[in-house]
Amino acid sequence: MKSFSNQFYPRLPPPSLYQVKYYSKTTGQEIGLHSIDGYYLFPSSPSCQVPVTGSFACQFKTTPYKQLPTLFKQKKKQFNGFQRASRVVSYYALKTPPYKLDSLEPYMSKRTVEVHWKGHHGAYVEGLNKALAKSDILYGYTLDDLVKVTYNNGNPSPDFNNAAQVWNHDFFWESMQPGGGDMPELGMLEQIEKDFGSFTNFRDKFAETALTLFGSGWVWLVLKREERRLEVVKTQNAVTPIVWGDIPIINLDMWEHAYYLDYKNDKENYINAFMDHLVSWNMAMARLAHAEAFVNLGEPKIPIAIYYSAVSGGFQVTAGQRCPDVFWRFPGIRLRKLSSLKQILGDMKSEVSGLMMLAAVPFQLSQMFLAVFFFHSSEYVLAAAIHGRSKVNLGSLLISKAYVFAMMFSWLEYVVEIALFPGLKEYWWISNIGLVMVIIGEIIRKLAIITAGLSFTHLIKVYHEEHHSLITHGVYRFFRHPSYTGFLIWSVGTQIMLCNPISATGFAIVVWRFFAQRIPYEEIFLRQFFGSKYEEYALRTPSGVPFVKKLKGSNLNEAVMGEDS
Repeated sequence: MKSFSNQFYPRLPPPSLYQVKYYSKTTGQEIGLHSIDGYYLFPSSPSCQVPVTGSFACQFKTTPYKQLPTLFKQKKKQFNGFQRASRVVSYYALKTPPYKLDSLEPYMSKRTVEVHWKGHHGAYVEGLNKALAKSDILYGYTLDDLVKVTYNNGNPSPDFNNAAQVWNHDFFWESMQPGGGDMPELGMLEQIEKDFGSFTNFRDKFAETALTLFGSGWVWLVLKREERRLEVVKTQNAVTPIVWGDIPIINLDMWEHAYYLDYKNDKENYINAFMDHLVSWNMAMARLAHAEAFVNLGEPKIPIAIYYSAVSGGFQVTAGQRCPDVFWRFPGIRLRKLSSLKQILGDMKSEVSGLMMLAAVPFQLSQMFLAVFFFHSSEYVLAAAIHGRSKVNLGSLLISKAYVFAMMFSWLEYVVEIALFPGLKEYWWISNIGLVMVIIGEIIRKLAIITAGLSFTHLIKVYHEEHHSLITHGVYRFFRHPSYTGFLIWSVGTQIMLCNPISATGFAIVVWRFFAQRIPYEEIFLRQFFGSKYEEYALRTPSGVPFVKKLKGSNLNEAVMGEDS
């Protein structure tokens, strides 16, 4: 058994209390049994650190939990108060790439990803787990530290290859995304231009390094801690830059199995496809943001915190956190720089809000579509239920050309403002006010329709019918025209819900003007139908539309005709 230098890599809490059996070098017989705490791994011992003499060798043996009570009774005197403990085994899982296996096509085929991920990557994971099952000395490390420990200062143990290849492949899958490639943005591009002179120089350097790599290995863009600059490096076989203290930003697998099925021996085409269409600059920026929290790169140019905004397309995380699933689910992400590290590290609320906004764009629009659909379908259903289907036509859906134009304009405004002024759509307290207005408007209008019953019609009645009666109870106690009140609140609310300042103002003006013309005209006939009763009702009850009062006089020429909303 081989020991490793452990001064800088503290282990996790112990999985068990190890029992060490002593064997005579000459006879091979078991001499004694001693227990040690598995938490410690001493760097100087050739195999394990226990009280040994020149005539004894030692090796680790573990005892299952169920056997410990018996062992405790048998060896109580020797153990000096031995404590029971259960054995815990830690294994590494084969991480799924953070995107569908066919989503990198045509630049990396589904077949290549399956063979590479399930076959080669999976074999390394399986090999590592077999080593963990056999050797307690490997237990308790994070994968990063396990790679560093088994590298053993340039004298790798047999387990290094599996551990490092698992780490490298996890990093490789996260270094790509559907719709990737092109050029980085913001601080990432600035740092590349600072350290390489231009992005073109960096790209040429990366491609040249990959093409000149002899044999199998990896090409990396790393941040050098001491030099505090980005560099392109290559490693042979399984070696990874973290064993040298570098901070990897992106990597490219140059083992033959990574490209042969798609590109045969055309490595140059494979490299170009990676740089132009696959590399995830979103993840690169996240990693560099993480690195900048630990390496001073001068004036901060990298966004230490990254957030997802459904409208502007950013994902917020605190420095050091990685969120690849979100990056690949939303390939159009953009990153924004916050003002200070103090603001970034202290603003945990914004991270939570960012997570809540992951599906905000479709959710915001779906609220609007649902509100419009429910309004019009419920108008038709209520009209059919009250008056009978024979007296109801498509006009009861209340969809006119002007209305369709207004709605299309509002949706166009929403899309344009997302592209040009994304910040306008991020005032969620305003959007929520709009949602409340939509709900309140619906409730008021539907209560008005149900309360009026047969007396409610979508068109103004100019002749009195037997079933017409003056309704003054329910919501009509508060407004003479509660259905108009509800529609005004609802229509303006739909635009506030979308944070559409132009449409919200336009809807408020147009709908108000429509009712300001319609109400006086309608009330001429209501006075004719109900006489002084309606006059008294109108004197004590507001219209329900701001600044609109009942029409004085009965001259029809004083009113402007209109249709119900």
